Amino acid sequence: MAMASSGQEEDVNQLAAELSKTLKDGERILGPTRRPDGSLRKPIRIRAGYVPQDEVAKYQSKGALAALDKGKNSDKNEDSAEDASQGSEPVDSVVSQMNGLAISSNSAVVTPPLDVTESSTPSDHISDIDKRIRALKKKIRLSEAQQQKTIQQEMKPEQMEKMTKLEGWRNELKLLEDRKAELLAS
Repeated sequence: MAMASSGQEEDVNQLAAELSKTLKDGERILGPTRRPDGSLRKPIRIRAGYVPQDEVAKYQSKGALAALDKGKNSDKNEDSAEDASQGSEPVDSVVSQMNGLAISSNSAVVTPPLDVTESSTPSDHISDIDKRIRALKKKIRLSEAQQQKTIQQEMKPEQMEKMTKLEGWRNELKLLEDRKAELLAS
């Protein structure tokens, strides 16, 4: 049986030599490979620009690549502990701001403390208040329009929730307008 396989190898090598003579620019030959049962596959001519299925790179998402890069960098760099401590500073400030939020008995109104909402200049603060006032007026206007429409019909749970928040929005609007007046006066 050893004779048959050596004869087969010679035939395959001869075929590969013939194929290599007729190659065009950019083409290549993938040599004969051995199957698990011991027999040989024929050599394969690969066209220019074609990538065989076995050689196609496996797709990896950006997140997976970033995780791999992060893992490689953390092994190489000992500075990563310092980077992590620097990254937690903004988190600490956000946590402290969240702890400073005051929540009234009416669940619709959440008022941030004054020091958090104050901007670098009074004009920035006034523009922020103006934006919030416009947003509240729009919410109030839309919910009142919805209330007029649904007088004849039954309200959905979302609509009922808006109606319960309506009074809170009005109170918050009054507070914001008063604060704006104080800032303009000073």
